[in-house]
Amino acid sequence: MPGKRWINITFDESTERDVVFRLFDQAVAAGREHGYTFVLGSAPSDGGGSWQETPLPFSGRADRTEREQLPEKLREMRRLYREGKIGTFEYGEGEYVHNCEPIWPEITYGEPDHWRNNMYSTFYCTHSLGPILHITGLRPVSVVGFESGNNDRRFRQGSRAASFGIEMVTLENGALVKSIHGGLYKNNISYVVYGSKGRMESAREDAGMQMFERIYVNADETEGDYEHPGKVETYLPAERETESKAFGHGGSDFWSMHNFIEKIRGDETADTIDVYEAMDMFLPGLFAFRSILNNGASMDIPNLRDPAQRDQWRNDTACTDPNVAGDQLLPTCKTGTPDIPLSVYDAVREKWETLLAKRETP
Repeated sequence: MPGKRWINITFDESTERDVVFRLFDQAVAAGREHGYTFVLGSAPSDGGGSWQETPLPFSGRADRTEREQLPEKLREMRRLYREGKIGTFEYGEGEYVHNCEPIWPEITYGEPDHWRNNMYSTFYCTHSLGPILHITGLRPVSVVGFESGNNDRRFRQGSRAASFGIEMVTLENGALVKSIHGGLYKNNISYVVYGSKGRMESAREDAGMQMFERIYVNADETEGDYEHPGKVETYLPAERETESKAFGHGGSDFWSMHNFIEKIRGDETADTIDVYEAMDMFLPGLFAFRSILNNGASMDIPNLRDPAQRDQWRNDTACTDPNVAGDQLLPTCKTGTPDIPLSVYDAVREKWETLLAKRETP
């Protein structure tokens, strides 16, 4: 078996599932920097064959930033909204600005055909729009898309997309959401939710480590009670378990697996996202880009819970990835797909190889 500390554990139909879950929980909670490889499958019956390995690298980093506290904050916003703190949802904004130029060699490796180099400007709407949808539980029904021009940062990276995208989304109750995401120069992640009784918003990244996890709520007890306005309240997340802090993406590397396991163990209250909600988070970006390519026309967003609508779109492969689109390939920008010299990717690959060499040096 590969690896100095490889442990092979075999499960069969007689294995109690709680044993599997407990081992998995212990491995994830240990948070070791060297990563883990979980092999899920059946042992070859004849003793031959090979295992298919899926490495799950350690996600904790010594240079964790304020965005590491994000998911617990969003969980708290969801809890407050579901308790009726701000009333009925009317408008929201989600902002996920992440300038990836410093890490582009680590996530694209200088590969010209890497999917990140071919994605379109509104592809990553899941990060800005998704939390608003999960907080409110509402479905998007239509979208209008906008994108920026390109810039030198994107060309230096080898990215063929515009620098950032915006989606203006209408939800099923008529509420509106503005979603902005992409590679503007200075990072920020923040969310604001307006309801019929007030407003709730998260601190911006510039608030600093000690303030970034805070939520600010300005809401009245009763809608229309202007004579007795509520006071501005500041909340910290109710759930701030230390066990998640060793994991990246604000602890979501821990929480996503933890909630997944709890759900399949039968806990219906586990905070998970099913396939339909996941598509609700993704489809607005896909159709926003089609809006961009059609001079800003409003696009209806299909509800894939409906079998008839699923059938309508079943053979639609239109996207910017040549490996997926087939004869329905779309340009990566409204102005067309830019021609980026191979020398750009050679330079990115050189940076990646230099980083690898440094990591492999004892």
